[in-house]
This record gives sequence, C-alpha cells and structure tokens, in this order.
Amino acid sequence: MSKITNAIVQSYTSVSNLWNGEIAELNLLENKKILEIGNVLNGLFINKKDIDIPRLVVVGSQSSGKSSVLNSIIGMDILPTGSNMVTRVPLQLELKQTNNKTTKAIFGNYNNGTWNNIEEIILTYPNITNQEKNTILKQVTKLTIDSAGDSMNISKNPIFLRIQGESIPNLTMIDLPGLTMVACTDKGQPIDIKDKIREMIGQYIYPKNTIILAVMPARTDIEADIALDIIKEYDYKGERTLGILTKLDLMNEETDITHLLENRVSKDLQLKYNYYGIKNRSKKEMTEYNCREGLELEKEYFKNHKIYSQSKYKSKLGINSLCNNLSLILINNIKQSFPKIIRDINEKIEINNELLLRLGTGIPENNSDKISFIHDLINNYTLKFKYILEHKGNSINTARNIKDTLINFREKINEIEPFNKKNLSEQYILESINNCEGNHMVSNIPPIEVLEKILKDKTKEFFFKIYEPAKNTVDIVMNELVSLGDILLEDIGILRIPNTCDLIKEKILNMLYGLNKKSLEAITSEINYQENYIWTDNLAFKNCLNSKNHNSNDIMRHLLKNYYNAFIEIMSDTIPKIIMYYMINNFLTIISKELYSIIKSKDIDFLLTEFDSIAEERNNLNMSNTDLNKALELIKNI
Repeated sequence: MSKITNAIVQSYTSVSNLWNGEIAELNLLENKKILEIGNVLNGLFINKKDIDIPRLVVVGSQSSGKSSVLNSIIGMDILPTGSNMVTRVPLQLELKQTNNKTTKAIFGNYNNGTWNNIEEIILTYPNITNQEKNTILKQVTKLTIDSAGDSMNISKNPIFLRIQGESIPNLTMIDLPGLTMVACTDKGQPIDIKDKIREMIGQYIYPKNTIILAVMPARTDIEADIALDIIKEYDYKGERTLGILTKLDLMNEETDITHLLENRVSKDLQLKYNYYGIKNRSKKEMTEYNCREGLELEKEYFKNHKIYSQSKYKSKLGINSLCNNLSLILINNIKQSFPKIIRDINEKIEINNELLLRLGTGIPENNSDKISFIHDLINNYTLKFKYILEHKGNSINTARNIKDTLINFREKINEIEPFNKKNLSEQYILESINNCEGNHMVSNIPPIEVLEKILKDKTKEFFFKIYEPAKNTVDIVMNELVSLGDILLEDIGILRIPNTCDLIKEKILNMLYGLNKKSLEAITSEINYQENYIWTDNLAFKNCLNSKNHNSNDIMRHLLKNYYNAFIEIMSDTIPKIIMYYMINNFLTIISKELYSIIKSKDIDFLLTEFDSIAEERNNLNMSNTDLNKALELIKNI
C-alpha cells in the first residue's frame, strides 16, 4: 500500500491536470482557453439545436464501466457505479478549471443559457471524504428520482454537475443511460425501455460535431457489442468515434485487444480516433483504493503484462493516455468548428434581431411617452400600408397580386360569349325579329331595333353577366388588403398589444366592407348605364351593321357579338378603375383618420397592454443575443 501511495504523486499528472505531462509541447495557455471556451459554448447553447458545439458523449451498455471511466478522468469517485442500471438520466458533467484553490461540486441547471446553482458541495480534493462522496451520490439519486422515478425507468431530462477547481481539467462530457436488451418490468422498467434508451442516445450522438466515446467491455469480437451497433447507425464510417475498452484484466487468458489498438480490424470496425484499453478497479479494489490509487494499479498492470507492456501500445493504454488524447481531439474539433460556429452565431443573431424588431421595444412607463408610442405605431402602420401599395420592389407582393387580379378579371370577362349558338338559339333571334313586326305586314326591320330588344331582355341580363366576375375581383382585392393589414400588424410590432391589434383589425374590416359595398354599387350603376342606352361608335360594330349578308339571323348574331365586345372593352377599362378608386385610393385616404380615432376612443393603458409572454420573449431574445455576442467575443480573443 505504501509503495502505491508514494508513487501516486509522481504518476498522477494528466488526469487531474491535462496541461502537463505528454502534452506539454502544446501551447498550453491557448489550449486551456479553447477547452474553456468549449465549456462555455456548451453551456450557452445547451438548448439551442441550431448551434452545434463539439462535445463528448459517452455511450455504452449497462455495466460497461462508463461511470468508472468518468470517475478516473475526474480523479474522484463521485459518480455512482454498480452492476445494475446506475445512470438513468443524461448526466452532463462539466469539468472547469478555475483560479480558486477550493474544489467544488455544483449541481445546477440552465435557464436560457444562464447557469443556476441548485446545491454546492465543497470537496477536499484530491482526497474526497466519504461524507462528501455520499452527499454527491445523495443529490444525484434525488435528482434522478425527481426526473425518472424511484424504480428503474429512464428520463430525457438531464442532470447538470460541475466539478471546478484549480486542478480540474476543462472538459464537458455527457454520460447516457446504458444500453440494455431486456426490460426488467418487475423492477419498474417500461416494456419498451430498450427502444427509449436507443432513441435518447440517437438524439445525443446525431449532431455532426459530437465526438462519441464508445465504452465497451474488452473482447476479441467487438463487432458483437450493442453500443457499437447503435453508434454505427449515426457514425457509419467511425469518423466521430473513440473506442474505450474496459476490464482488460477480465479477458480470457491468451486473448488480447492488440488488433483493436493497432486498428488491424475490418474497415467497418475501424475508428478514426482509435481504440484505448482501460483497466477498471474491481469491486474489492474499489473498497481498498481510491480513484487516484487505482491509476497506479492500472499502470502496474500494463507494466507487468507480457503483451501490453510493449512500448508501441503505451499511447493507447490507461486513463492517462486516454485523457491526453481526449483533450487533443476535443481541442482540434473545437478549432475546426470555429468558422461554422461563427457563421451559425451570426445567423442566429440576425434571426433574433428580426424577431426583436417585430416584437418592438418595451412599453414606455410615462403617459405622454405612451401616447407618442402608439401614435408612432399607427403612423408606421399606415405609412407602410401606403408604401407597399404605391411603390415597386417590395418583398410583400400585395400590389403585384392586386394587379394580377385585375388582369385576371379582364381575361375572365373576355371569355364570356352570351351570343354564340350554344347560349343563344336561332329560334330566339327569329322570334325576337318577328316580335318586332307586331301585327303589321312583313317588312325590313331596322336591325338596331331588334338589337336593343334582345340586349335589354330582362330574362337574359346579358350585361350583368360580368357582375359576378367583378364582385369576385372586389372580394379578392379586399382579402389582399386584409392579409396585408395582418402582415403589417406583426411586422410593425402591433401584434404584441392585442387590444390595439383587435381594434385596428375591426377598423380595417369595417372600412373595407364599406368600400366593397360602394365599389359594387358603382359597378352596378356602370352596368345599368350601358344597358339603359344602347350606343357605340365601335368601328367593328359599324362595319358589321353595313354588312350585305342576307341572312337576318346571322346579321343579328354578328351585331350582338360585336356590340357586346365593345361593351366588354369599356368594362375592362372602367371596372378596374372603379375598384382601384374605392378599394385602394379611398382606403388610403381614410385609413389614417380612422385608425387615429382609436386613440381618442380608448384608454391608453388598455390599448398598450401586451401579451404576458411578449416581455418574456423579448427578454429571452436579448439574453440570447448577449450570450451569442459573448461567444463571438470569446472566439475572437483566442
């Protein structure tokens, strides 16, 4: 025991402090800063799926030794270990190096990227006491039960644990519940726990920047391990995975994992970040030796092993080698990710600013400021309405849509053919001619007389066949204006004050319904004018009138078609002008006055009452921007 104890101080370097030993040749200050930034970024963007920060995620089957490996990296036995399911919720373990000599374990959570303490435990590092260990285990158990229940169920809600101190490395790792093949339903596990665990693991290892730590009991047929099976679903080529083979001392005699350490395996089993071998402490050793002493046991085991003692395996065996390489891998991935992270952050800031613009600034407290505030909102609303309808090149296509609607109206009424043989029979024309003769001798009836009789037939209403297309056009234009009004309520930031928003909507609708009615009345009058007085100087009609065709039916049908075409030509020009006059020009003339009347009729506090969630959303966006800018500043300062 004394031999082990005396050797610990000299051998225990890379676990408690990643900046010494084998990576001393690196730019220590820069690398420490990079890992520290990695910790900060992971904290800032814990719930932001659109910012992908490199992080280490631990995946393995139940009792593969995941928690034991993490304890060895920390240098303290603070995480629960056991033969049954121990990790039942994701555990985000944040190791933070500080200038404070006091070592602490801090349980907490994140609220919009901001860390909140739940419980803080002072640790006598590195010789953690049983009382301190039990306090940590008690809190882990409590938070696990709060989230997943007191049986053997799992939960997606993570536990956040920070270990910080002067000799603690900067690393963030996430330990996930161990994979299982059979549900222990009599112990509280749901029948589908296998699928639930796989789904949870998939969510964590899916992001392309995630580095997967595959913890697997050492075996020669590693392809049979269930952890490697699910990892291959998300990292088929092994480009993001590092293999950690535990319990080497428990393998059968005359077997080893050198083929894995050397990557002399099938292409489908090769991992970019290689395989590493670890010797865990046995149950008996865990009662006799602490975590740091266990490292010396591991070192002695590899030193005396007939295969693993070879120098070519030294860099792939033991916690020390694993930690050195983990830090290097994470540093390199964070460095490589900086350009994309910066782009993603800038895009997120831009999106946040657009949302903040829509939400608007906070409501003023002073009464006169409130009045100015709502005046500005309504003024901006009406000005934007006018600008979109009167100017080209807007991102909101209301004016273009109205133009297309009027063009479509002209096309529709030009398709109306009330005087072709399908819609108007030969018999009807003949009877119309005969009816004009009355009780008189047959003579040449002036065609205009017959024309007027047919055109003014109240049972046919030839002129009013354009009314429905005209009405539909007015309704479409009205709907476009209503939609534009709704868009601008959000765009200007009025949507957040529901009382004013509802009153503006009501005013807009009332104005448009009134103008809709006036438009249809004007259209009806225009049609009546055309029906009441049959007259045209249309050249095509006059040429038809002078035709020498001796078939009176054919002459009359041609006259009717040509006169109606002249009518359609007039209406194609007149009705769009009526619609524009009432629905656009008159609307823009009265909108300001009508909307400002709202201010005079209602209490200012009533008008400016925000949705409860708006202030919170605005605050969250501002906090998010603060975090994003903080992250940018950290990266730029490297």
